[in-house]
This record gives sequence, C-alpha cells and structure tokens, in this order.
Amino acid sequence: EEGAKAYALSYTWISNALVIADEHFAKLLSESNLDMMGSGIADERKKARERTLEIKKLADDAKVVNVAISHFADDRNMYQNAAEKKKNRLKAQLSPQWQSRDEVKIRIGTDKWKSNPAPKNNYAALRKADEKELKEIERTLSTLASLDTTFAIQRSREIYFHMTGTNVDSNADIGSVPN
Repeated sequence: EEGAKAYALSYTWISNALVIADEHFAKLLSESNLDMMGSGIADERKKARERTLEIKKLADDAKVVNVAISHFADDRNMYQNAAEKKKNRLKAQLSPQWQSRDEVKIRIGTDKWKSNPAPKNNYAALRKADEKELKEIERTLSTLASLDTTFAIQRSREIYFHMTGTNVDSNADIGSVPN
C-alpha cells in the first residue's frame, strides 16, 4: 500500500508538471497572438527569436513530461499486475478456508456460532494475516486503478506536436522524435 501511495504522489507531481506546461502553452499562444498586432521590425525579430526559444523550451518540457508519464504508466502497470497475481493467489488460498468456516457455521447454527463460550479461533488466527494482506492489496489496486494517465499522455503529446509543428495525430513516440 505504501508503494501505491508513492505512485499516487508521483502521479500528482507529473500532473502538476503537465498543468504548468499547459499554462505556459496557453500563455505563449496568447502572447503570440498579441505580437501579431504589430510593432517595429527590430521588435518583431527580437520577439520572434524569443518566441522560437520559448517554443523549443516548451516542446522539450512537454517531451520530458510525456516520457515521465509513459515510464510511470509502464511501472504502474507492472506493479498492478504483480498485485493482481498476489491477490488471486491469496483468494485461492483463503477461499477453501472461508468455505469450510461457512459450512461449520451452517452445521452448528448461527446462534451456537456466536455464543460459543470457549472458541478456539485456531483457523481464524491463521486466516487473519492473509485476510489483512488481501485487504491491503485490494486498497493498493484501487489506488493504482485511479491513476489514469491517458489524458496526461495525450495532452503532453499535443503540446509537443503543436510546438514542433509535427502532426498531432502522429503515432510516433515522443521519446523517439529527435529534438
């Protein structure tokens, strides 16, 4: 569960980086539109150079964010698969124990089950650690499932492709696109 919390925190940082890149992208577009209103030729050249530098920086930032999100998503998927396997193993181990417990409960009756003056709890004690681990794994899986990177990957790609003049619908991986 601690690992899932660390992933959630990483996801927050990456998302914040994307928000900053997105805000910078909007600001750059807005300034670009204002610059088109005209000023002296020397000012226009200076602004064009500055804008070109800003565009390159923003494209580089979007590329870094995209690569980070992609690696994060790959690692999260690996972690999620490992947790899912462990959950299935624990459920397979606990299922016959639960079934046996329920059969005994039915056989002796709920009243006797609840009012047993000297319960041994031998099997309950054996199940307790596994049931606790199963609950932790299920919480972990829930946390990992909530970390959807689809939008973040798409948005960072859009910013990158817009800033570099590359086709937004391109299937090329940003990490393989040269600077």
